[in-house]
Amino acid sequence: MAITFYDRFHPDYERLEAEAHREGAESLRAEVKFENRSGKVLDVYVFLGEQETLHLVLPPNAHTFWTVFSGNTVCRVVSRDDDIDFKFSGYGTVFVPESGRPFEYTFPTNENGWSVEYGWGIPDLVRALELGLENDEPEKLPISKDGGIEFNNNGALNQFNALEAWKAGFDGTGVKVAVIDNGIIDHGELNAVHERDIVDDDDDTTPSEDDPWRFHALRVASVIAGRNDLDTVEGLEPDITGIAPNAEIIDIRVMPYDSDGISTAAQGIRYAVDQGARIVQLSLEELSLTPNEQVLQAIEYAVERNVLLVFAAGNASSPGPRGHILAAYDFPIVVGGNLSSSTLHPDSTSNLAGSIEYYYFSAPSGGFYPSEDGERYEYFPPGSGGTSFASPYLSGFAALIIQKYPDITLQELLEKMRLSARIPGGEERPMVEINNISWEGQTVVEGTASADVLYFDLPSTNVKEVKASSDEHYRIEIRTDGRVEHVDLSREIEQFRFNDRVFAAALTSETIDDSLEIIFAYAGGGLLNDRNVIGQVVGIVESRDKADVLDYLNALLFPQAEDFMPSVLSAISHVYGIEGDSARDMIDFLIHTSGKSQEEIFWYVAESETADETIELLGPPGDLVFYTADSSL
Repeated sequence: MAITFYDRFHPDYERLEAEAHREGAESLRAEVKFENRSGKVLDVYVFLGEQETLHLVLPPNAHTFWTVFSGNTVCRVVSRDDDIDFKFSGYGTVFVPESGRPFEYTFPTNENGWSVEYGWGIPDLVRALELGLENDEPEKLPISKDGGIEFNNNGALNQFNALEAWKAGFDGTGVKVAVIDNGIIDHGELNAVHERDIVDDDDDTTPSEDDPWRFHALRVASVIAGRNDLDTVEGLEPDITGIAPNAEIIDIRVMPYDSDGISTAAQGIRYAVDQGARIVQLSLEELSLTPNEQVLQAIEYAVERNVLLVFAAGNASSPGPRGHILAAYDFPIVVGGNLSSSTLHPDSTSNLAGSIEYYYFSAPSGGFYPSEDGERYEYFPPGSGGTSFASPYLSGFAALIIQKYPDITLQELLEKMRLSARIPGGEERPMVEINNISWEGQTVVEGTASADVLYFDLPSTNVKEVKASSDEHYRIEIRTDGRVEHVDLSREIEQFRFNDRVFAAALTSETIDDSLEIIFAYAGGGLLNDRNVIGQVVGIVESRDKADVLDYLNALLFPQAEDFMPSVLSAISHVYGIEGDSARDMIDFLIHTSGKSQEEIFWYVAESETADETIELLGPPGDLVFYTADSSL
């Protein structure tokens, strides 16, 4: 039996999202395809809050589909003889093989505990601070709930075991945390030192009245250091206590309402470091695919001075890091992804960790945040706070560690966070008998004719998927000790799995070629050796029609552009080496003589022989194994 979820990586996801945004439509997140191959009658239940409701009955060999209005919808499948009984959520795929033992590999981890969705997971203050417990289990904060709505943020704080840290005297006292954002508005729940407005070059950090996000920085800061008044809050009265309520917040405004703030972020980072901040929180919008050089230099400036930078991962549904977050591959910084605080699954908009290990952690968002004046609050459903309001939990978390260990180095701090972290539900994930390919001087293939999952007992870096000449088979290339072996596999194999427990997506050579042409047309040969960037672009090319790829990238890289001219100019520059007026003259000539549109001219240039020859000369990364969070073939 296979249950497949068409989530953010599926081609239909954009259509579903578009339909969801039409006037009067509900918020649509996923479409679920359910095929019963178990040979048993299955009852499918849906959880609505705490209530379990029978959704449908599916006889053997039947299949159906339905839409759900949240990517975090939780369902349960039960057979009439009780041999099958498991839950699944709105991400990834759940398989029940012929053995009848279900397994969910939505959030696999490698041998080091790294997950392509969660990163290292949710860090734990009890373990990071090495706290002794009075009881076997950490004491939790009480949660007030009415109609499914929590009236405090204690559910999120409990994920980090904040109460045990506070009981031990660690609440952020004496630690300076800079919030580099769009300026913090005064609010009764937060004490902030309004230090510097980089945008207007003065000391007034108050955001503009025209700024539609004018409460953004205030809410980010409240997650870190919202006042701890839990003793005075009763019943269903809203509360927004921060994880490090006594940390000192330094307010630095770098983000005007009509910009992503990247151009001034570098100045803000340097200013925060010079003012003695030990931690710098950056919940900045990410519009580019590549890092900004000034930001990279500012990151290096902070790291050299033992200052921790915490970035929000971004909310573009990317399967891996992008833009300035790519600096995490080279510098010890923290990146925070967004979880639904009710299901603890990654929110459908959150950029995920990706396949390469760095300091990516997960945190929940949602609940009550300050709004409008010192007396009002605003409620965000679980997960809807975005990575902007999830990542500050990690800044506050780090502040408590620094309070206990004031002389701790940056690397020691990050390792404490990493070693304390856990993947939600990871310990409960059952094992399953699956088919194997192992290397013992020869290739051994077991049961590949109709396997649900095929397991490679060797590192995935030794394996490459290549398209065989026949349309009926996939071919696997295995390299070990200089030897190369090819194995043809049935198309019926539904998943590949390696002993590093990361899934690799099947890629055709056409997809790789298209991806390299796109990368070269937009950024030149410098990115052809960046596996992460190529993997991202492959995901884009794979999941969209060709006509949509240009729409997507043009809007992403040139959001202010009124047409496709910036993309065409980029292609002309990188493919033919022509820039400025000469490039525009060439484009006008091509349009005039050929009658083609700007879009058609872009693809003509991107797919030209000149581009192909250059790509062939430079060569792609030596080992093209790509990972995606969507594991379907």
